[in-house]
Amino acid sequence: MNRLRSTRVYAALLLLMLVLGSAQISAQALRAVPGEVLTIDHPGPLQAIDLVDADGRRIGRFRSFRTNDYLDGQGSVRVLVPLSSMIEPGEYELRYHSAAGTAEEIRQIKIEPREFRRETIPLNYSLTELRSSDDPKKYEQALAIQKIYARFNSDLVLGTLQLGFPLPKKDSGEYRITSYYGDRRVFSYSDESTARSIHTGIDFAADIGTPVLAAGRGRVVLAADRIISGYSVVIEHMPGMYTVYFHLHQLEVESGEVVQAGQRIGTVGMSGLATGPHLHWEVRVQGVAVDPAMLTQIE
Repeated sequence: MNRLRSTRVYAALLLLMLVLGSAQISAQALRAVPGEVLTIDHPGPLQAIDLVDADGRRIGRFRSFRTNDYLDGQGSVRVLVPLSSMIEPGEYELRYHSAAGTAEEIRQIKIEPREFRRETIPLNYSLTELRSSDDPKKYEQALAIQKIYARFNSDLVLGTLQLGFPLPKKDSGEYRITSYYGDRRVFSYSDESTARSIHTGIDFAADIGTPVLAAGRGRVVLAADRIISGYSVVIEHMPGMYTVYFHLHQLEVESGEVVQAGQRIGTVGMSGLATGPHLHWEVRVQGVAVDPAMLTQIE
């Protein structure tokens, strides 16, 4: 767990940003790393923030929403700016846009380098067929879940950025991590061909039947059996923010249900494309996969 613990400094930075507010944040140069989420609170009628690279290209536009627990309650808004594991190090700009659509201010941000692991995952014949097949249902499911990640319900604020751990505390030791956020993967197929991908979450090895817990209060927006991710749950916590739980053995919640932090939502399994029993856990912010470890206090 040393790598997870090393990210606490970034979690502390996020918490500090929540406390300081936007005026103090804008007074200092912002620095961040791939996988991080910037939390920007603003007292005015801010509509969105654009992330723009050094060549003036927009990397993403991230919408604002009102918060129930911050500043003076007089129209303050919050914007979550997610940084993908694929973003290149360098100088960027955050361009603040008003409700009228005009750019009100610009802030500089430097993305620092971050190293990610590389791993090769051998797949047997059946898993090779599962991942490489042209089953149209598989692509329909992939498109449907991306549409969920892209939803932005501006009036729904059920949870916070501070997430709990998605598995119960063990009597001794810690859960073994088999894959980290941002791992650069090579799938080695049974026919000796290969395919590359980037891991979007954290994989925790655990026995089949181990309870899986909601990482925060939210609304279940997906509870279904999918071809690649098996029994899957997606929970919406605030506008554009979702936690994701894949490869479960069974589901214990239904779509539309509001769950509390720490509530049991299913059990660990190895359904779908899995080489062993584990929980794949990820966090999506406005469609971007970010590092769950930076939003979680690991004991």
